[in-house]
Amino acid sequence: KRSDYDLVLGYLKERVNDTTVNIRLRGIRTFLRWLVEERYLPEMPFKVRLLKVPIMVKYLNSDELSRIYQQVTDPVIRATFKVAEKTGMRLAELNRSELEGDWIRIIGKGRRKRIIPFPAEQMENYMVMKSANYRSDRISKSFTKARRKAGIPDDARKTFHSFRHTFALYMKKETGDLQIVSILLGHETISITHDHYSNFGDQYLKDLFKSYKFKA
Repeated sequence: KRSDYDLVLGYLKERVNDTTVNIRLRGIRTFLRWLVEERYLPEMPFKVRLLKVPIMVKYLNSDELSRIYQQVTDPVIRATFKVAEKTGMRLAELNRSELEGDWIRIIGKGRRKRIIPFPAEQMENYMVMKSANYRSDRISKSFTKARRKAGIPDDARKTFHSFRHTFALYMKKETGDLQIVSILLGHETISITHDHYSNFGDQYLKDLFKSYKFKA
């Protein structure tokens, strides 16, 4: 019933944060849609409305990138980090990608396919990464270890996924076109890209303007 939505929402909000609430609500919405498709329900009993959650882009600035790479001794991990930084691939996509000339072809989330231009100077890193085929948990733990040794605290909430945010912001700055960024990231809709990368916090502006020299 319609009233059940309020009960479910209240139950979730008492137990988990708003981001996790939305993850649970998406699952419920998908299940309800399946029930309708399979004719267990005649129609959706209510509209699943996600909570408004401020999106914080956890990118890595040039200083943080340099400090992280200084802590990496495993050549495969270093190569993997470089490929992620230059392509914006998700962790799960790295070993599902294929090199085709100057492009990388990826099967991403939802089995959506996309291609990304790949710089020639990163070819060796890509081959090193693919030949080793490290497990995702090993890569993720290696990032956490390097990030901590680099002096970036846990409460900064920088993870391996921050390479993806870093790539997205770089491409946004280079192209000035969120549609292109959306295609490169493999987002289902441009609204997802817009929600993430159209507005930035103060730290992003500080990092960005460090690279500019103002004339008197």
